[in-house]
Amino acid sequence: MYTTYSTKEQEARAGASPFPTNAPPSYTDQPTAQHSLADAVGADMASLQTGDPKETISVPMVHSTETVNFRKLFSKNRKEVTHSVIVRKMPREWYLKHYAKDAEGNYIGTEKPAVDAGLVFVPSKATPQDLLEQVHKVAFGKEHYAMDFSGGLV
Repeated sequence: MYTTYSTKEQEARAGASPFPTNAPPSYTDQPTAQHSLADAVGADMASLQTGDPKETISVPMVHSTETVNFRKLFSKNRKEVTHSVIVRKMPREWYLKHYAKDAEGNYIGTEKPAVDAGLVFVPSKATPQDLLEQVHKVAFGKEHYAMDFSGGLV
């Protein structure tokens, strides 16, 4: 026999619902794609080795400057080291020949290393977070052109 319900209250008593009673989806089962800045910079450095050999790439290099504070001449903290990131643009094939390094900082180039190959940034050897941020922003961020800073005068 077919039963008809006239009100929602009667439907609730009978246990029938016009909507499916499936549980809402769980968002905790999905793997999180949270990558640290060190992982992102490491991936960017690894990407320098793949691609068109004629393509111009930006290679991050770390320039360190040591200054002596004469006011603290007899202190152990008299030297202050500042690191800055410079970017050198070169064809990828030149990078692979004279500058390429693996994740541990070992030279893996195909020819004799360049004189300044020791300056190439190695993510595993960089501990300060601000240095990683600087490399990520300067070397792998938005490309800047001469027109961006000169106000149109070149």
